[in-house]
Amino acid sequence: MTSKTATVTVTMPEDTDKETAYATADKVMDEAMGIDGVKFVGAMDGTSSTSMVASDISSSSSSDKFHQVFTFYVQTDSSVTTEGQVLSILDQLQQRTSGLNCEVITDASSSEAMCAGLMHQARNGRREHGSGRILISGIRR
Repeated sequence: MTSKTATVTVTMPEDTDKETAYATADKVMDEAMGIDGVKFVGAMDGTSSTSMVASDISSSSSSDKFHQVFTFYVQTDSSVTTEGQVLSILDQLQQRTSGLNCEVITDASSSEAMCAGLMHQARNGRREHGSGRILISGIRR
């Protein structure tokens, strides 16, 4: 069975400021949403994913570095039925983001559970940047 969701990890250089990191993450999302076969893209920064483990981490002085890593969840639409098609989408994303100042690592073997939660937020049109957290989401209609 072909997974309908893929994970993309985007890592910024260590010296990237928060504003630039979020702008770069927005560009990665825009590129992903521009690929045929992509229905939904959701993303979290390091603070969001880390806070699932330690709820008070966002108040620590080290939380300023969590904007350097973003986790994206890419869900394909019903036209994508084979693993080859999923891999092609991820290859296209690699190509489209190759000029950005970040490292993009793709994984086609992800769980769909996290993506389902992000999709719910996306349906509500939620797009936030602030206080060290991000949830960027979009659905192609």
